[in-house]
Amino acid sequence: MKFFSSTKSAVDIVDDALFFPLFEDDSGSKELAIIDKKLNNVLLSILKAKDFKGELGETFLLNTNNLLPAKRLFLLGLGKQKEFSEERFRKAVGSAAKRAKNLSILNFSLCTHHISLEPYVLGKVVAEAVVLSNYTFDTYKTKDKKKSLESITLCHDSDDAKVKQGLHDAEIISSSSNLTRELINTPAADMTPAILAQKAKDACKKSGVKCTIFDEKQIKKLNMNALLAVGSGSANPPRFIVMEHKGKKAKETIVLIGKGVTFDSGGINIKPGSFMKDMKYDMSGSAAVIGTMQAIAQLQLPLHVVGLVATAENMPGNNAYRPGDVIKALNGKTIEVLHTDAEGRVTLTDSLCYAEKFKPSVVIDLATLTGAVTIALGNVCAAVMGNDDALIKKLQVAGDSTFERVWQLPLYEEFAELNKGAVGDVANIGGWDGKAGSIVAGMFLKEFVPSNAKWMHLDIANKAFSDKDTAYLAKGATGFGVRLLVELLQKW
Repeated sequence: MKFFSSTKSAVDIVDDALFFPLFEDDSGSKELAIIDKKLNNVLLSILKAKDFKGELGETFLLNTNNLLPAKRLFLLGLGKQKEFSEERFRKAVGSAAKRAKNLSILNFSLCTHHISLEPYVLGKVVAEAVVLSNYTFDTYKTKDKKKSLESITLCHDSDDAKVKQGLHDAEIISSSSNLTRELINTPAADMTPAILAQKAKDACKKSGVKCTIFDEKQIKKLNMNALLAVGSGSANPPRFIVMEHKGKKAKETIVLIGKGVTFDSGGINIKPGSFMKDMKYDMSGSAAVIGTMQAIAQLQLPLHVVGLVATAENMPGNNAYRPGDVIKALNGKTIEVLHTDAEGRVTLTDSLCYAEKFKPSVVIDLATLTGAVTIALGNVCAAVMGNDDALIKKLQVAGDSTFERVWQLPLYEEFAELNKGAVGDVANIGGWDGKAGSIVAGMFLKEFVPSNAKWMHLDIANKAFSDKDTAYLAKGATGFGVRLLVELLQKW
């Protein structure tokens, strides 16, 4: 897909279609008047008759009858002007891109002369909406595939260089988010730990990131007993992935860690069938880290960032780990297994311990960790916990901008009591009553955080995938975390 930036009037752009955004009860702007004059004032008649109301995401199609260089004109609703925001504009543009794609319109223009956004933000939001909405998981479809959009021209009267920079950056970031979505959406049979590791290596090669893959024998030599235990019931052995981006003049190290359970049956504590069908999504944290590493490298961020993924399948095979087992983690602490379906936090311990090798100043982990996070926050925002409130605040600001929002949950000392093991140092669940499930998981992970590191844990189990289409995201994997983390790191 190609993006073009133009400061010309929309009436001078030759394209398959022209989208013109309008607020509710808004007769438009100077640019609309110019267009309407070319169309013999038909637009004013449509607005007066309320045939088009301007509701958010609403579209109204007119054939221009060769009165404009564009073949078709779409009015695009922005909703109420007083409620306008980056996210509402993102939704409107996403709706426009979806409408164009569904009508097999592969090239269109968007008139934004009258939109009040900073030039960089304008370009960024438009490219995000278009690239994200253009993604469809149709790898396994044999018919009825929609063609992808080919080009979009953004018409504006802003600083052209800044608009172009916004378009450029957002295309990189959103394409990386789409990579994450593709990895997550792929069925588990075609996304085993070994395949995920290869996909990570391919993405790293493409973007210039150093990537090292540890196989089962090497994992044993590293004494990653927690990862080995979780993967012990599967015919597909685990992998450990280390990705490293070294930006120029970087003074500190940031480690990103993603949960990489490529399929989670629950192990011996097997899940009910209705819960198991979506468990290909249980590697969403790892996919987000892979996508983020690709994006920050292509953006050439001047940071030293390490991405770690411990990936395994949690299966109830004849060698599977059992409730009651005690595992010695990489840092020497012992984990008492009370429930084999609380496996994600177990695999994450080895990554958290391994991160110590890099002496990081900041560690951020992402995981589809608990069903409890959906009970607490619904599907509105992810949960964040950590040991540094200032860092969490920065992440919340990034979330407000990208609309990948997070809400802080407390890690009070009293919660640690729930994780105490009877025969091991820590238990992998706090009890069978499910109290404070997301927080208990966060407290468990805290036991393995590298010394002196600021740390955040993101529980994204409620945001990693959606069972319905939204304005600019299709049903399935959302890619949550990529745009959020890149926004945070761009402002570092």
